[in-house]
Amino acid sequence: MTADPTELDWLASDTQEIRRLLDEHPDVLKPLADVTDPNQHAKYLVVAELTWRIWMHAMAVEVLLRQELYTPALVVQRAIFEALTTYGYLVSHENFQDEAVILLAYSFMRDIQHFSHQANLVKEHTAILERMPKHLVEIAKARTKKRPRTWSGKTVKEMAEVAGVSGYDPLYRYMSGEAHASAMGRHIRTAQEGPMMKIHLGRDATEKEIQSSANFARRALHAAFKKMWDIFGGSKITIRSKDPEVWLQEQKG
Repeated sequence: MTADPTELDWLASDTQEIRRLLDEHPDVLKPLADVTDPNQHAKYLVVAELTWRIWMHAMAVEVLLRQELYTPALVVQRAIFEALTTYGYLVSHENFQDEAVILLAYSFMRDIQHFSHQANLVKEHTAILERMPKHLVEIAKARTKKRPRTWSGKTVKEMAEVAGVSGYDPLYRYMSGEAHASAMGRHIRTAQEGPMMKIHLGRDATEKEIQSSANFARRALHAAFKKMWDIFGGSKITIRSKDPEVWLQEQKG
């Protein structure tokens, strides 16, 4: 790392730091091996999976930004926002554990629908659903049929408001334009220059945009990992990294 590391440098470091902490403290994941209480296990499983998802997405953002693939990085950041919003909504819910079970049941039902031709998957997921609390499975089933047809029964915006996750507008909506290919005129542009038309291909990101993207991924990763560590009852640790909130405050100042 350079003498004066950037947020992109810190992002690369952070993704490795998470691996170091997990390698040095393998016992923190013990709750995942305890299936005595299936509903509690579902809570730990969902928390671990959301943390892992954000961690993997953060790695992808770092690689894409290094390769100057800014638009694909925005699409991945949208996925980070959704995962972080789901995470925040869950842990702030008064019925955290029940909602985790509902999320898991909703996911299994969607898999059965999407992969109905895979007999083994359908059989396995159906058996798991049958062991889940019936009233929670019914809630999940009802949410698949009623708008907005999400696992929580709420839109991403509504979940973000409840969870206290900022940045839906304009950040998430801007990233959604890239993810859904509904934002046009940014990557292929033409301009009249005398008798000829000049074609501009691609979009160069500014240094501020690159570092801001890296910082967003860092803040999500730190928040997710710290929350998982706390929920799993991990021992006190020190994350060898610069607090990503510092950079954000410096930009506001």
